[in-house]
Amino acid sequence: MALKLILRSFRLLSSREKAAIVAFSGARILANGLDVVGLTIIGLLGAVAIGSDIEIPILDLNSIELEVLLVILLVTAGGVFFLKTAIGILLARTSLFYLARVEAKLSMEIAQSLFEGDLSDFQKMSRPEIEWAILRSTSIAIGSIIGQTMALISDFSLALFVITLLVLTDWLSAAVMTAYLFLILATFQYFSRKLIVDSGLALSKGSIDVHEDISNLTNAFREIKVSSRTHFFLRKLQRSRESVSRAGAIMGYISSVPRLIVELGLVLGALGFVGFQFLINDGSINIAVFGVFLLGSARLLSALMPMQRAFMSLKFEAPSAKSAHDLLWALKDPNRIKGNRIEELDNHESNHRQFSFPEGMSVQLQGVNFSYDKSLGAPLVVKDISLSIAAGSLVAFIGPSGAGKSTLADLILGLNVPTSGEILCGGYSPRSIRNGSAGAFGYVPQKPGMVSGTISENIAFGIPPEEVDETLLEYAANSAGLMTLISSLPEGFSSDLGKHKDALSGGQIQRLGLARALYTKPSLIVLDEATSALDAETEAAISQNLVGLKTQATVIVIAHRLSTIQNADVIYVIDGGAVVASGTFREIRASSQLVRRYVELMSFED
Repeated sequence: MALKLILRSFRLLSSREKAAIVAFSGARILANGLDVVGLTIIGLLGAVAIGSDIEIPILDLNSIELEVLLVILLVTAGGVFFLKTAIGILLARTSLFYLARVEAKLSMEIAQSLFEGDLSDFQKMSRPEIEWAILRSTSIAIGSIIGQTMALISDFSLALFVITLLVLTDWLSAAVMTAYLFLILATFQYFSRKLIVDSGLALSKGSIDVHEDISNLTNAFREIKVSSRTHFFLRKLQRSRESVSRAGAIMGYISSVPRLIVELGLVLGALGFVGFQFLINDGSINIAVFGVFLLGSARLLSALMPMQRAFMSLKFEAPSAKSAHDLLWALKDPNRIKGNRIEELDNHESNHRQFSFPEGMSVQLQGVNFSYDKSLGAPLVVKDISLSIAAGSLVAFIGPSGAGKSTLADLILGLNVPTSGEILCGGYSPRSIRNGSAGAFGYVPQKPGMVSGTISENIAFGIPPEEVDETLLEYAANSAGLMTLISSLPEGFSSDLGKHKDALSGGQIQRLGLARALYTKPSLIVLDEATSALDAETEAAISQNLVGLKTQATVIVIAHRLSTIQNADVIYVIDGGAVVASGTFREIRASSQLVRRYVELMSFED
């Protein structure tokens, strides 16, 4: 399982990144050779201390005075271990910072795939799941798993070097001690593995649940308070938070126990080693061998314990890495439509207009079908729609809730791709328009999303403050009936929306959304129930403004209020995902039973 997890993360890296990881791991292995050198010098130091003759080719150590030789060996051993530590610190810092850059890049690839992909794919994940995938899951899948793998390779090589040295010193004692330590760790690993995996699953699920519970409390704060249901939602949050804390506590406990056991085992092993040496050497102990084994055991322990913790962490973190793994591997699908490369994001020109439609944009749909489920035979929510919208016209989509009106608008705007059929805007695909002419489309949803920042930043959406056109800003605000609100704020367009958001009415927020759509002077504007929260007077004024926009833009309005669309050039009645009637208001009122029922319910007067 651990190897499969490691390979799944490693294979996500580019060839250059893989080479860098291999190079870092190789450097760590070479640095571990200094431990062997240091331990060998310790052995020489012990041999010199007991007066043994030492024969080393090239070097004649026996000719050096004992005190001088001891000082030389002590200083050399200390220098070797100091050098090893310094190199280890440098390699750890360099490799971790490199992994951080790789992690950030892959995290942005996930973000780009979600936010630049189809709306239907985006809607499959909740906000907490998206946040988890981009932030925590990617960090675990790359930074943690690859980082721990590099440390695991380094620690394994160190253990192998130390064991080799101990075998050369006294193979029988080395075999007994190594088997003893490995048996302790393997036994603990075997009996704890299920608890580790279960705790990892609890941490992953609990973390997402905590985000969702907090989101519920903040998004529905007023309703929760008014209905006196705060305690219910806080209890849910408490259970989720306790699950995360418990999972972390279990992992911390399991991580600490093996070290305590092995440390006890090391002490007992050292005592056993003394007794074993005493028996096989007729009551005497080889100090040099004992010194090498004592320090060697300590170094072996410092390698085995991180290895054991790394194996535990890999099992614990496997569920948390799954989200990022699935999304990143999906990006490798050769059938997937590729977006812009991450490296190109910084060079994106947000105001670039490749296409120009001075009199509005025509829209043609030919045999369009759409299903949110891409599997064969999935139910269609848009069924064989063919229609033509002339440039510079005002068109309305009406019909019952769930009829497919908003889905059809999403297809026209290129937020989703038809399952079959073709959509052309001004002769081009909607995606070509969006990618080549930012701002050519304007969209106002029923509940516009506000971003942190000023009123100006919310209208001139996604445009750097220094590039905001003041003339366009005032034009958009005036057209949306927003100037009264802006004039009442102490800092006008520069007022921080975060400080005033809760004080804004639903109608004011919708006017902000409308101003945002109008700022770029789009060639096609889609309003999805955008006037539902406006008072009658403001709605009438904005509806009149929409009629005035026909000279420069095509306007598509989705509405339940028939008064909103009575001046439309063409009204399409959508029901069950299909167009069931079309024409002017008078024509569809006469021909469509659905429209006549609407008129009766709303007591609409001609």
